Amino acid sequence: MGRFVLLVLVSLGVLGLAYVLATNEPAERRVRKFRLAAAALSTLLGVALCEIPVLFGWLDYRTVLATDGVSTLYNPRYRLDRELIGIHVPHEHFSGEVPGDLVDRLDIETDRKYAVDVAWDANGFRNGAPGDVQIESADVVVLGDSYAEAVLVPFEETVVARLSRSLARPVLNLAHGGYGPQQQWAAMRRFGFGAQPKTVVWMFYEGNDLANAAAYDGIRADWDGWLRREHGFFRRSFVRNAALAFANWSTTTPRNPAIARSRAGRLRNVGDRDGQTMYFGYRCEPLPPAERATLAKTQSLWLAAAKETRAHDIRIVLVFVPTKWRVYRDLVVPVDGSTIGEWRASDLNGLLVRWCASHEIDYVDLTPGLVAAANRGELVYFPDDAHWTAAGNAVVAEILLSEAQLSPR
Repeated sequence: MGRFVLLVLVSLGVLGLAYVLATNEPAERRVRKFRLAAAALSTLLGVALCEIPVLFGWLDYRTVLATDGVSTLYNPRYRLDRELIGIHVPHEHFSGEVPGDLVDRLDIETDRKYAVDVAWDANGFRNGAPGDVQIESADVVVLGDSYAEAVLVPFEETVVARLSRSLARPVLNLAHGGYGPQQQWAAMRRFGFGAQPKTVVWMFYEGNDLANAAAYDGIRADWDGWLRREHGFFRRSFVRNAALAFANWSTTTPRNPAIARSRAGRLRNVGDRDGQTMYFGYRCEPLPPAERATLAKTQSLWLAAAKETRAHDIRIVLVFVPTKWRVYRDLVVPVDGSTIGEWRASDLNGLLVRWCASHEIDYVDLTPGLVAAANRGELVYFPDDAHWTAAGNAVVAEILLSEAQLSPR
């Protein structure tokens, strides 16, 4: 981006110099110099006026010009929060069409978009449609990340809404896109205990929850530095984001189909869905030492959480959320150039079931139920997105109802 701005400034300088030197008349040159100086001064004044709202924290041009990509932990549209890192703006409402989250990440060539209509409540969580009454008390609280938030699925088809209808009791959703275990527990402590639930359904996603946990610790350890780097004046400024927007508009980067092929497979033996291409964003492999260390820290967090919830007569159910590849690995044939046939699943779910049993924490593994549904031909994950479809949400709700003992005690 710096090179692009430099080229623009050099080009404008060359054009201005050419404009002045295009005449041999001294009087005309003076007039042109004055015009050029006036234009430059007016431009600088205009830029300064655009930057004043940024200086006072009233405006972030990343959100206006949609120039910064969304990280797993922080989106410029979130409210900054020292404990949660970021959280949705209260009563925010988004309606529109979006591509699957793997499209840009894997350079997938597709025009497919999904209709989205999402609203967040007074605390920044997805608990209904716009204007729905705030949930003050609930028998069940759901913790997790974007899987339970489920922005690509109409609210009435989400796991949370399905559980609430089946139980005929309120279910409070405190899941938030990008949250790792520490943020999920912080959300519970801040917003969940006041709802006086009987059960906490804590979803753990194997794809990136451990990575998010490690990143969270890094951000908290250097909060002020992270703020300067990721949320400082320059990141939010008009100049930077206008230059990025113009660069994105004026240049076209062709997609690299090899990237998409490397993560693709075609369905087989699933009836009408035979031959459909599925893309897999999260590579499965044995846990590296760094993630095993993060897992140990996360398990310590779960133990502390279980102790605190038991003191309030609240039960925790830890729920293992598998990646799409773990569910579909036996139902897809790798396309030419794909690497998915080389992937090997980690033993994370086995580690967790044994650990939960040894610490008397209830545990549910969603993998078998989702695999069974996929074998029946149900599309439980979106083809070009990492998350559950409406059918996937329905399957997960049924698994939780049958295995998580959510009925009144």
